[in-house]
Amino acid sequence: MICLDDEFTRAVTTLETNQKAKEWLTQSLGLNLEILLRGRAMLGIAKIRRDKDGIFEFSEEGVKAIITPCGVYDPSHECIWDEFHDLVAFEPSQPKNWWLRDGSGVVLGQPEIDCRRLRGIPIRFVSTPLDYLRAGCKAACLVGNVSLGCEELLGLRITCSDIKLAAHLHLTALRSANALMPNIVVED
Repeated sequence: MICLDDEFTRAVTTLETNQKAKEWLTQSLGLNLEILLRGRAMLGIAKIRRDKDGIFEFSEEGVKAIITPCGVYDPSHECIWDEFHDLVAFEPSQPKNWWLRDGSGVVLGQPEIDCRRLRGIPIRFVSTPLDYLRAGCKAACLVGNVSLGCEELLGLRITCSDIKLAAHLHLTALRSANALMPNIVVED
């Protein structure tokens, strides 16, 4: 049985003990590690082996990847995870391609979606997990089975950075029967 929490903890430890990797993530990828590693970390690094079905396994013989959790945390404790649904891995050189650990993850940023839905504040959707991390996890990114993600979009006010993502989110919402369509705006 996969223990996502243990696997992610190992990926975080690998990052925390690698100063060169931290500098590279900050300088080359523009990640704010002060935010992403505060409290319970939001990312780690590990070597993975990918399969054709979009699933990855941890493997010392694999490629280097950034790992981020897909799950739920208590916003009152900021970055402390209550539960992992899945882990998302991507190669920094190819951020538009990613893999899930067990395939059950749907969206990165669920706590942000929930919080903004309650307050009636628009949520910013981004195209890749790297963009999600660059936003300090204050955005959302669909990462899993689109049909499973439909309910995540219902009734939201959404902003997107590009028209292609906006069209994708609109089509995703249309797939849900009796959906309260999201209000999607493309940022200037």
